[in-house]
Amino acid sequence: MLKERVSQQFNDSIQTTITAADSLVEPIALAGERLSEAILAHQKVLICGNGRSYADAQRFGAALVHRYRASRPSFPAIMLGANTVTMSAIADEGAYDDIFSRQLKALGQEGDILLVITTNAQAKCLLDTIEAAKQRDMIVIALIGGDDSSVLAPLVEPTDIEICVPSLDSFRIQEVHVLILHCLCDLIDTQLFSTEG
Repeated sequence: MLKERVSQQFNDSIQTTITAADSLVEPIALAGERLSEAILAHQKVLICGNGRSYADAQRFGAALVHRYRASRPSFPAIMLGANTVTMSAIADEGAYDDIFSRQLKALGQEGDILLVITTNAQAKCLLDTIEAAKQRDMIVIALIGGDDSSVLAPLVEPTDIEICVPSLDSFRIQEVHVLILHCLCDLIDTQLFSTEG
């Protein structure tokens, strides 16, 4: 019984990944291109994620600043919410929804990229951050899932990129998000340094 459950978890994850690959290759490649262009133009990548996706956002930020596979120069990436004192101060005043957007307003500039990672795009803290990014003429790349595209539709523009995992299971969505982030790291390194895995 337990072994069957484990096997089912693997099978479900594999099937979600296969389904995602059929529809997401193009937007992932475009996102990798946009990120590389921004880095070459000396723009910043600002990253945020809510819930469990916060950890994925941190790992992606670390890969940009430090490295993915090969040693290379650091890329300008800022993890919104990484300063816990700032987050606590904002939340303490009853403004939890502003924990990311307030920092973006201080740090984001035209031409920068906001990368949002979430399995729940309805979170107001993320919607407010996307809106703040658009007010600064930033490009938004959103890693989402399920039917979250309809939630973001009023905020995103043709220059923005939605990468929506075709699943309603938040755990399967997050698993594919990790793979997508690895793809983005690989695309950036390949375009900027012609690295081979």
